[in-house]
Amino acid sequence: MQRNNLKKLNSSENNEVILFADETGISLNPILGLVWSLKGHQPEVPTRSERQRVHLTGFVDPKTGDYLFYRSEKGNTKSFLNQIRSLDQMKLHYLKEEKVTIYVDNARWHHAKAIRDWEIKNILSKSITFHLIYQS
Repeated sequence: MQRNNLKKLNSSENNEVILFADETGISLNPILGLVWSLKGHQPEVPTRSERQRVHLTGFVDPKTGDYLFYRSEKGNTKSFLNQIRSLDQMKLHYLKEEKVTIYVDNARWHHAKAIRDWEIKNILSKSITFHLIYQS
């Protein structure tokens, strides 16, 4: 995180909440790394033939240590937008504030038109404003 953003975090107003968000995808397929086996014998791990992944998105408030995480089928625009909407609908203590700033990385779905449209609509229609700030 850049120095000016750290200053902003430490000096943020009482009516502002800063959250950090990130996603990860976990493959449910076992991957064999280095293993011991008899010479000429390939180790086998019995699995179903399905290729599955679990996608998680987490939000953390560095001031309070509060966190939330969501499980989704895919890491994409639709999932991310639903997760932000659910933050808004949960009416947690930090959503009573006037301004919520969410720091996200540069994943392509964070830049999607649907996200920008939602952000503009949200800013115009509510007293709570969400701002997405992209970190590389």
